[in-house]
Amino acid sequence: MATRNFVPRADGEGNIGTALKNWNKGYFKEGNFGNINAETLTLADDGLLAFTDELIGKYFGHSAGAHNALFRGKDLTEYFDSGEMSEAIAAGTF
Repeated sequence: MATRNFVPRADGEGNIGTALKNWNKGYFKEGNFGNINAETLTLADDGLLAFTDELIGKYFGHSAGAHNALFRGKDLTEYFDSGEMSEAIAAGTF
């Protein structure tokens, strides 16, 4: 028999835990959230962590270098700061 779903009576209703009584740990294969509020954020064993454009802009500024450093998994700061990235974008080779 499959495990039954744990669901609220209406959308957006109810909580799991409280501000004073937190659950210790949770393990999930997948999750979908409208908002995440975290004191710390740790990378998974595979080193993957997804960032939104809003988060990138808030912490790194909106630039091609910041975007690509995170989304391609490489630090392109030096490439961006040198001006070579801008040249490659202008030449259509980026």
